[in-house]
Amino acid sequence: MPASAAVAAGPGMPTRPYSMRILGGSWPSTSPESWSDTASALSKKSADLSTSAAAIRRAADDLGGSNSGQMIDAMCERSYRTAQTVINHSDLYGDMAKAVKETAELIWHARERLDEIDRRAHEEIERLRQQFAAAASPLGAGAASAALYAAIEAIINAA
Repeated sequence: MPASAAVAAGPGMPTRPYSMRILGGSWPSTSPESWSDTASALSKKSADLSTSAAAIRRAADDLGGSNSGQMIDAMCERSYRTAQTVINHSDLYGDMAKAVKETAELIWHARERLDEIDRRAHEEIERLRQQFAAAASPLGAGAASAALYAAIEAIINAA
């Protein structure tokens, strides 16, 4: 199979012949999927907290609407403050969800960009292999092989 036909193995690093040398330690080891899952969980927590705050406000409204007195007023006031605290927490979870989602997107983008660099380098290597194979004569096979090796090394280093 030509190098340009190789594909990445699932969410991991590409498995082309020179991928380890080209990408090496540059490939993000963190899974963007796990970051995305975390962002979804944080968004759900934010929505749940918002729903809880609305329920606390409704309960305070119901209590104050059907009762009166200083104790009822104090209970309602405390409930409204509690609801606001829960809303503040909901907002924090929402902000965290956005940041974590952006992190996942950055990892996906980095992987796509690195895969593109690797793919182009492998295409260039394959083009050189074909060019050297067509031009090589049996008498100059050693020199052609050394030149091809040097050209491949240059491509890998440039990538």
